[in-house]
Amino acid sequence: MEQRNFLEQVRGFRNDSLKKVCTKVTVADGQQFIETLEDGGYSVRKQSVISTGYVVDNRADITVSLIMPGLILGSQDVAAELQILDDFNVTHILNIGYAIPNHFESKFVYKNVEILDDPSTDIKMFFDGCFDFIDDGRQEGCVLVHCNAGVSRAPTIVIAYLMNRCKMTLKDAYSLVKSVRSCIRPNDGFMKVLEEYQKELYNSNDNQQ
Repeated sequence: MEQRNFLEQVRGFRNDSLKKVCTKVTVADGQQFIETLEDGGYSVRKQSVISTGYVVDNRADITVSLIMPGLILGSQDVAAELQILDDFNVTHILNIGYAIPNHFESKFVYKNVEILDDPSTDIKMFFDGCFDFIDDGRQEGCVLVHCNAGVSRAPTIVIAYLMNRCKMTLKDAYSLVKSVRSCIRPNDGFMKVLEEYQKELYNSNDNQQ
């Protein structure tokens, strides 16, 4: 009896009996689309939003990743936690996020570099300035490097710093950062920049020998 009722329900199914729903989709470049089931099929409408260059994640992440003495890596949430910053003796904050305020400007030395998490961004042009700032922070206390999520931009800067200042290979620098912050994933464009940077450093070292 139950099987026959189920078969009757299946045979009697009609598309217009489906509940009308709306689905919001956010793609990697920050654009949003609204997909709606209406009479006659689906419709897709693009929302007018300002692209941030990353998928917004509102979950708090106060994980602090110690890279080496005087250098920590984290998300924007760490930069807003004064107690955590004091616990790690932070004196300098390298803010590589997009539209993130400096919460404690009277207490810490800040450097702001607004970089979009976009594969086409030339992140290498900011390397030298960021490296010098990290050096200053490590000499005086500790520097926090953060972007929005601490996944792509900030790890890219830290990996490049290790390659430059500690003479690490890309593989070793990436592995070190990955070992203390497992969520890192520089976008494909940034990884290509790091690969080219390794070649540049290798050639520079050869010329000095």
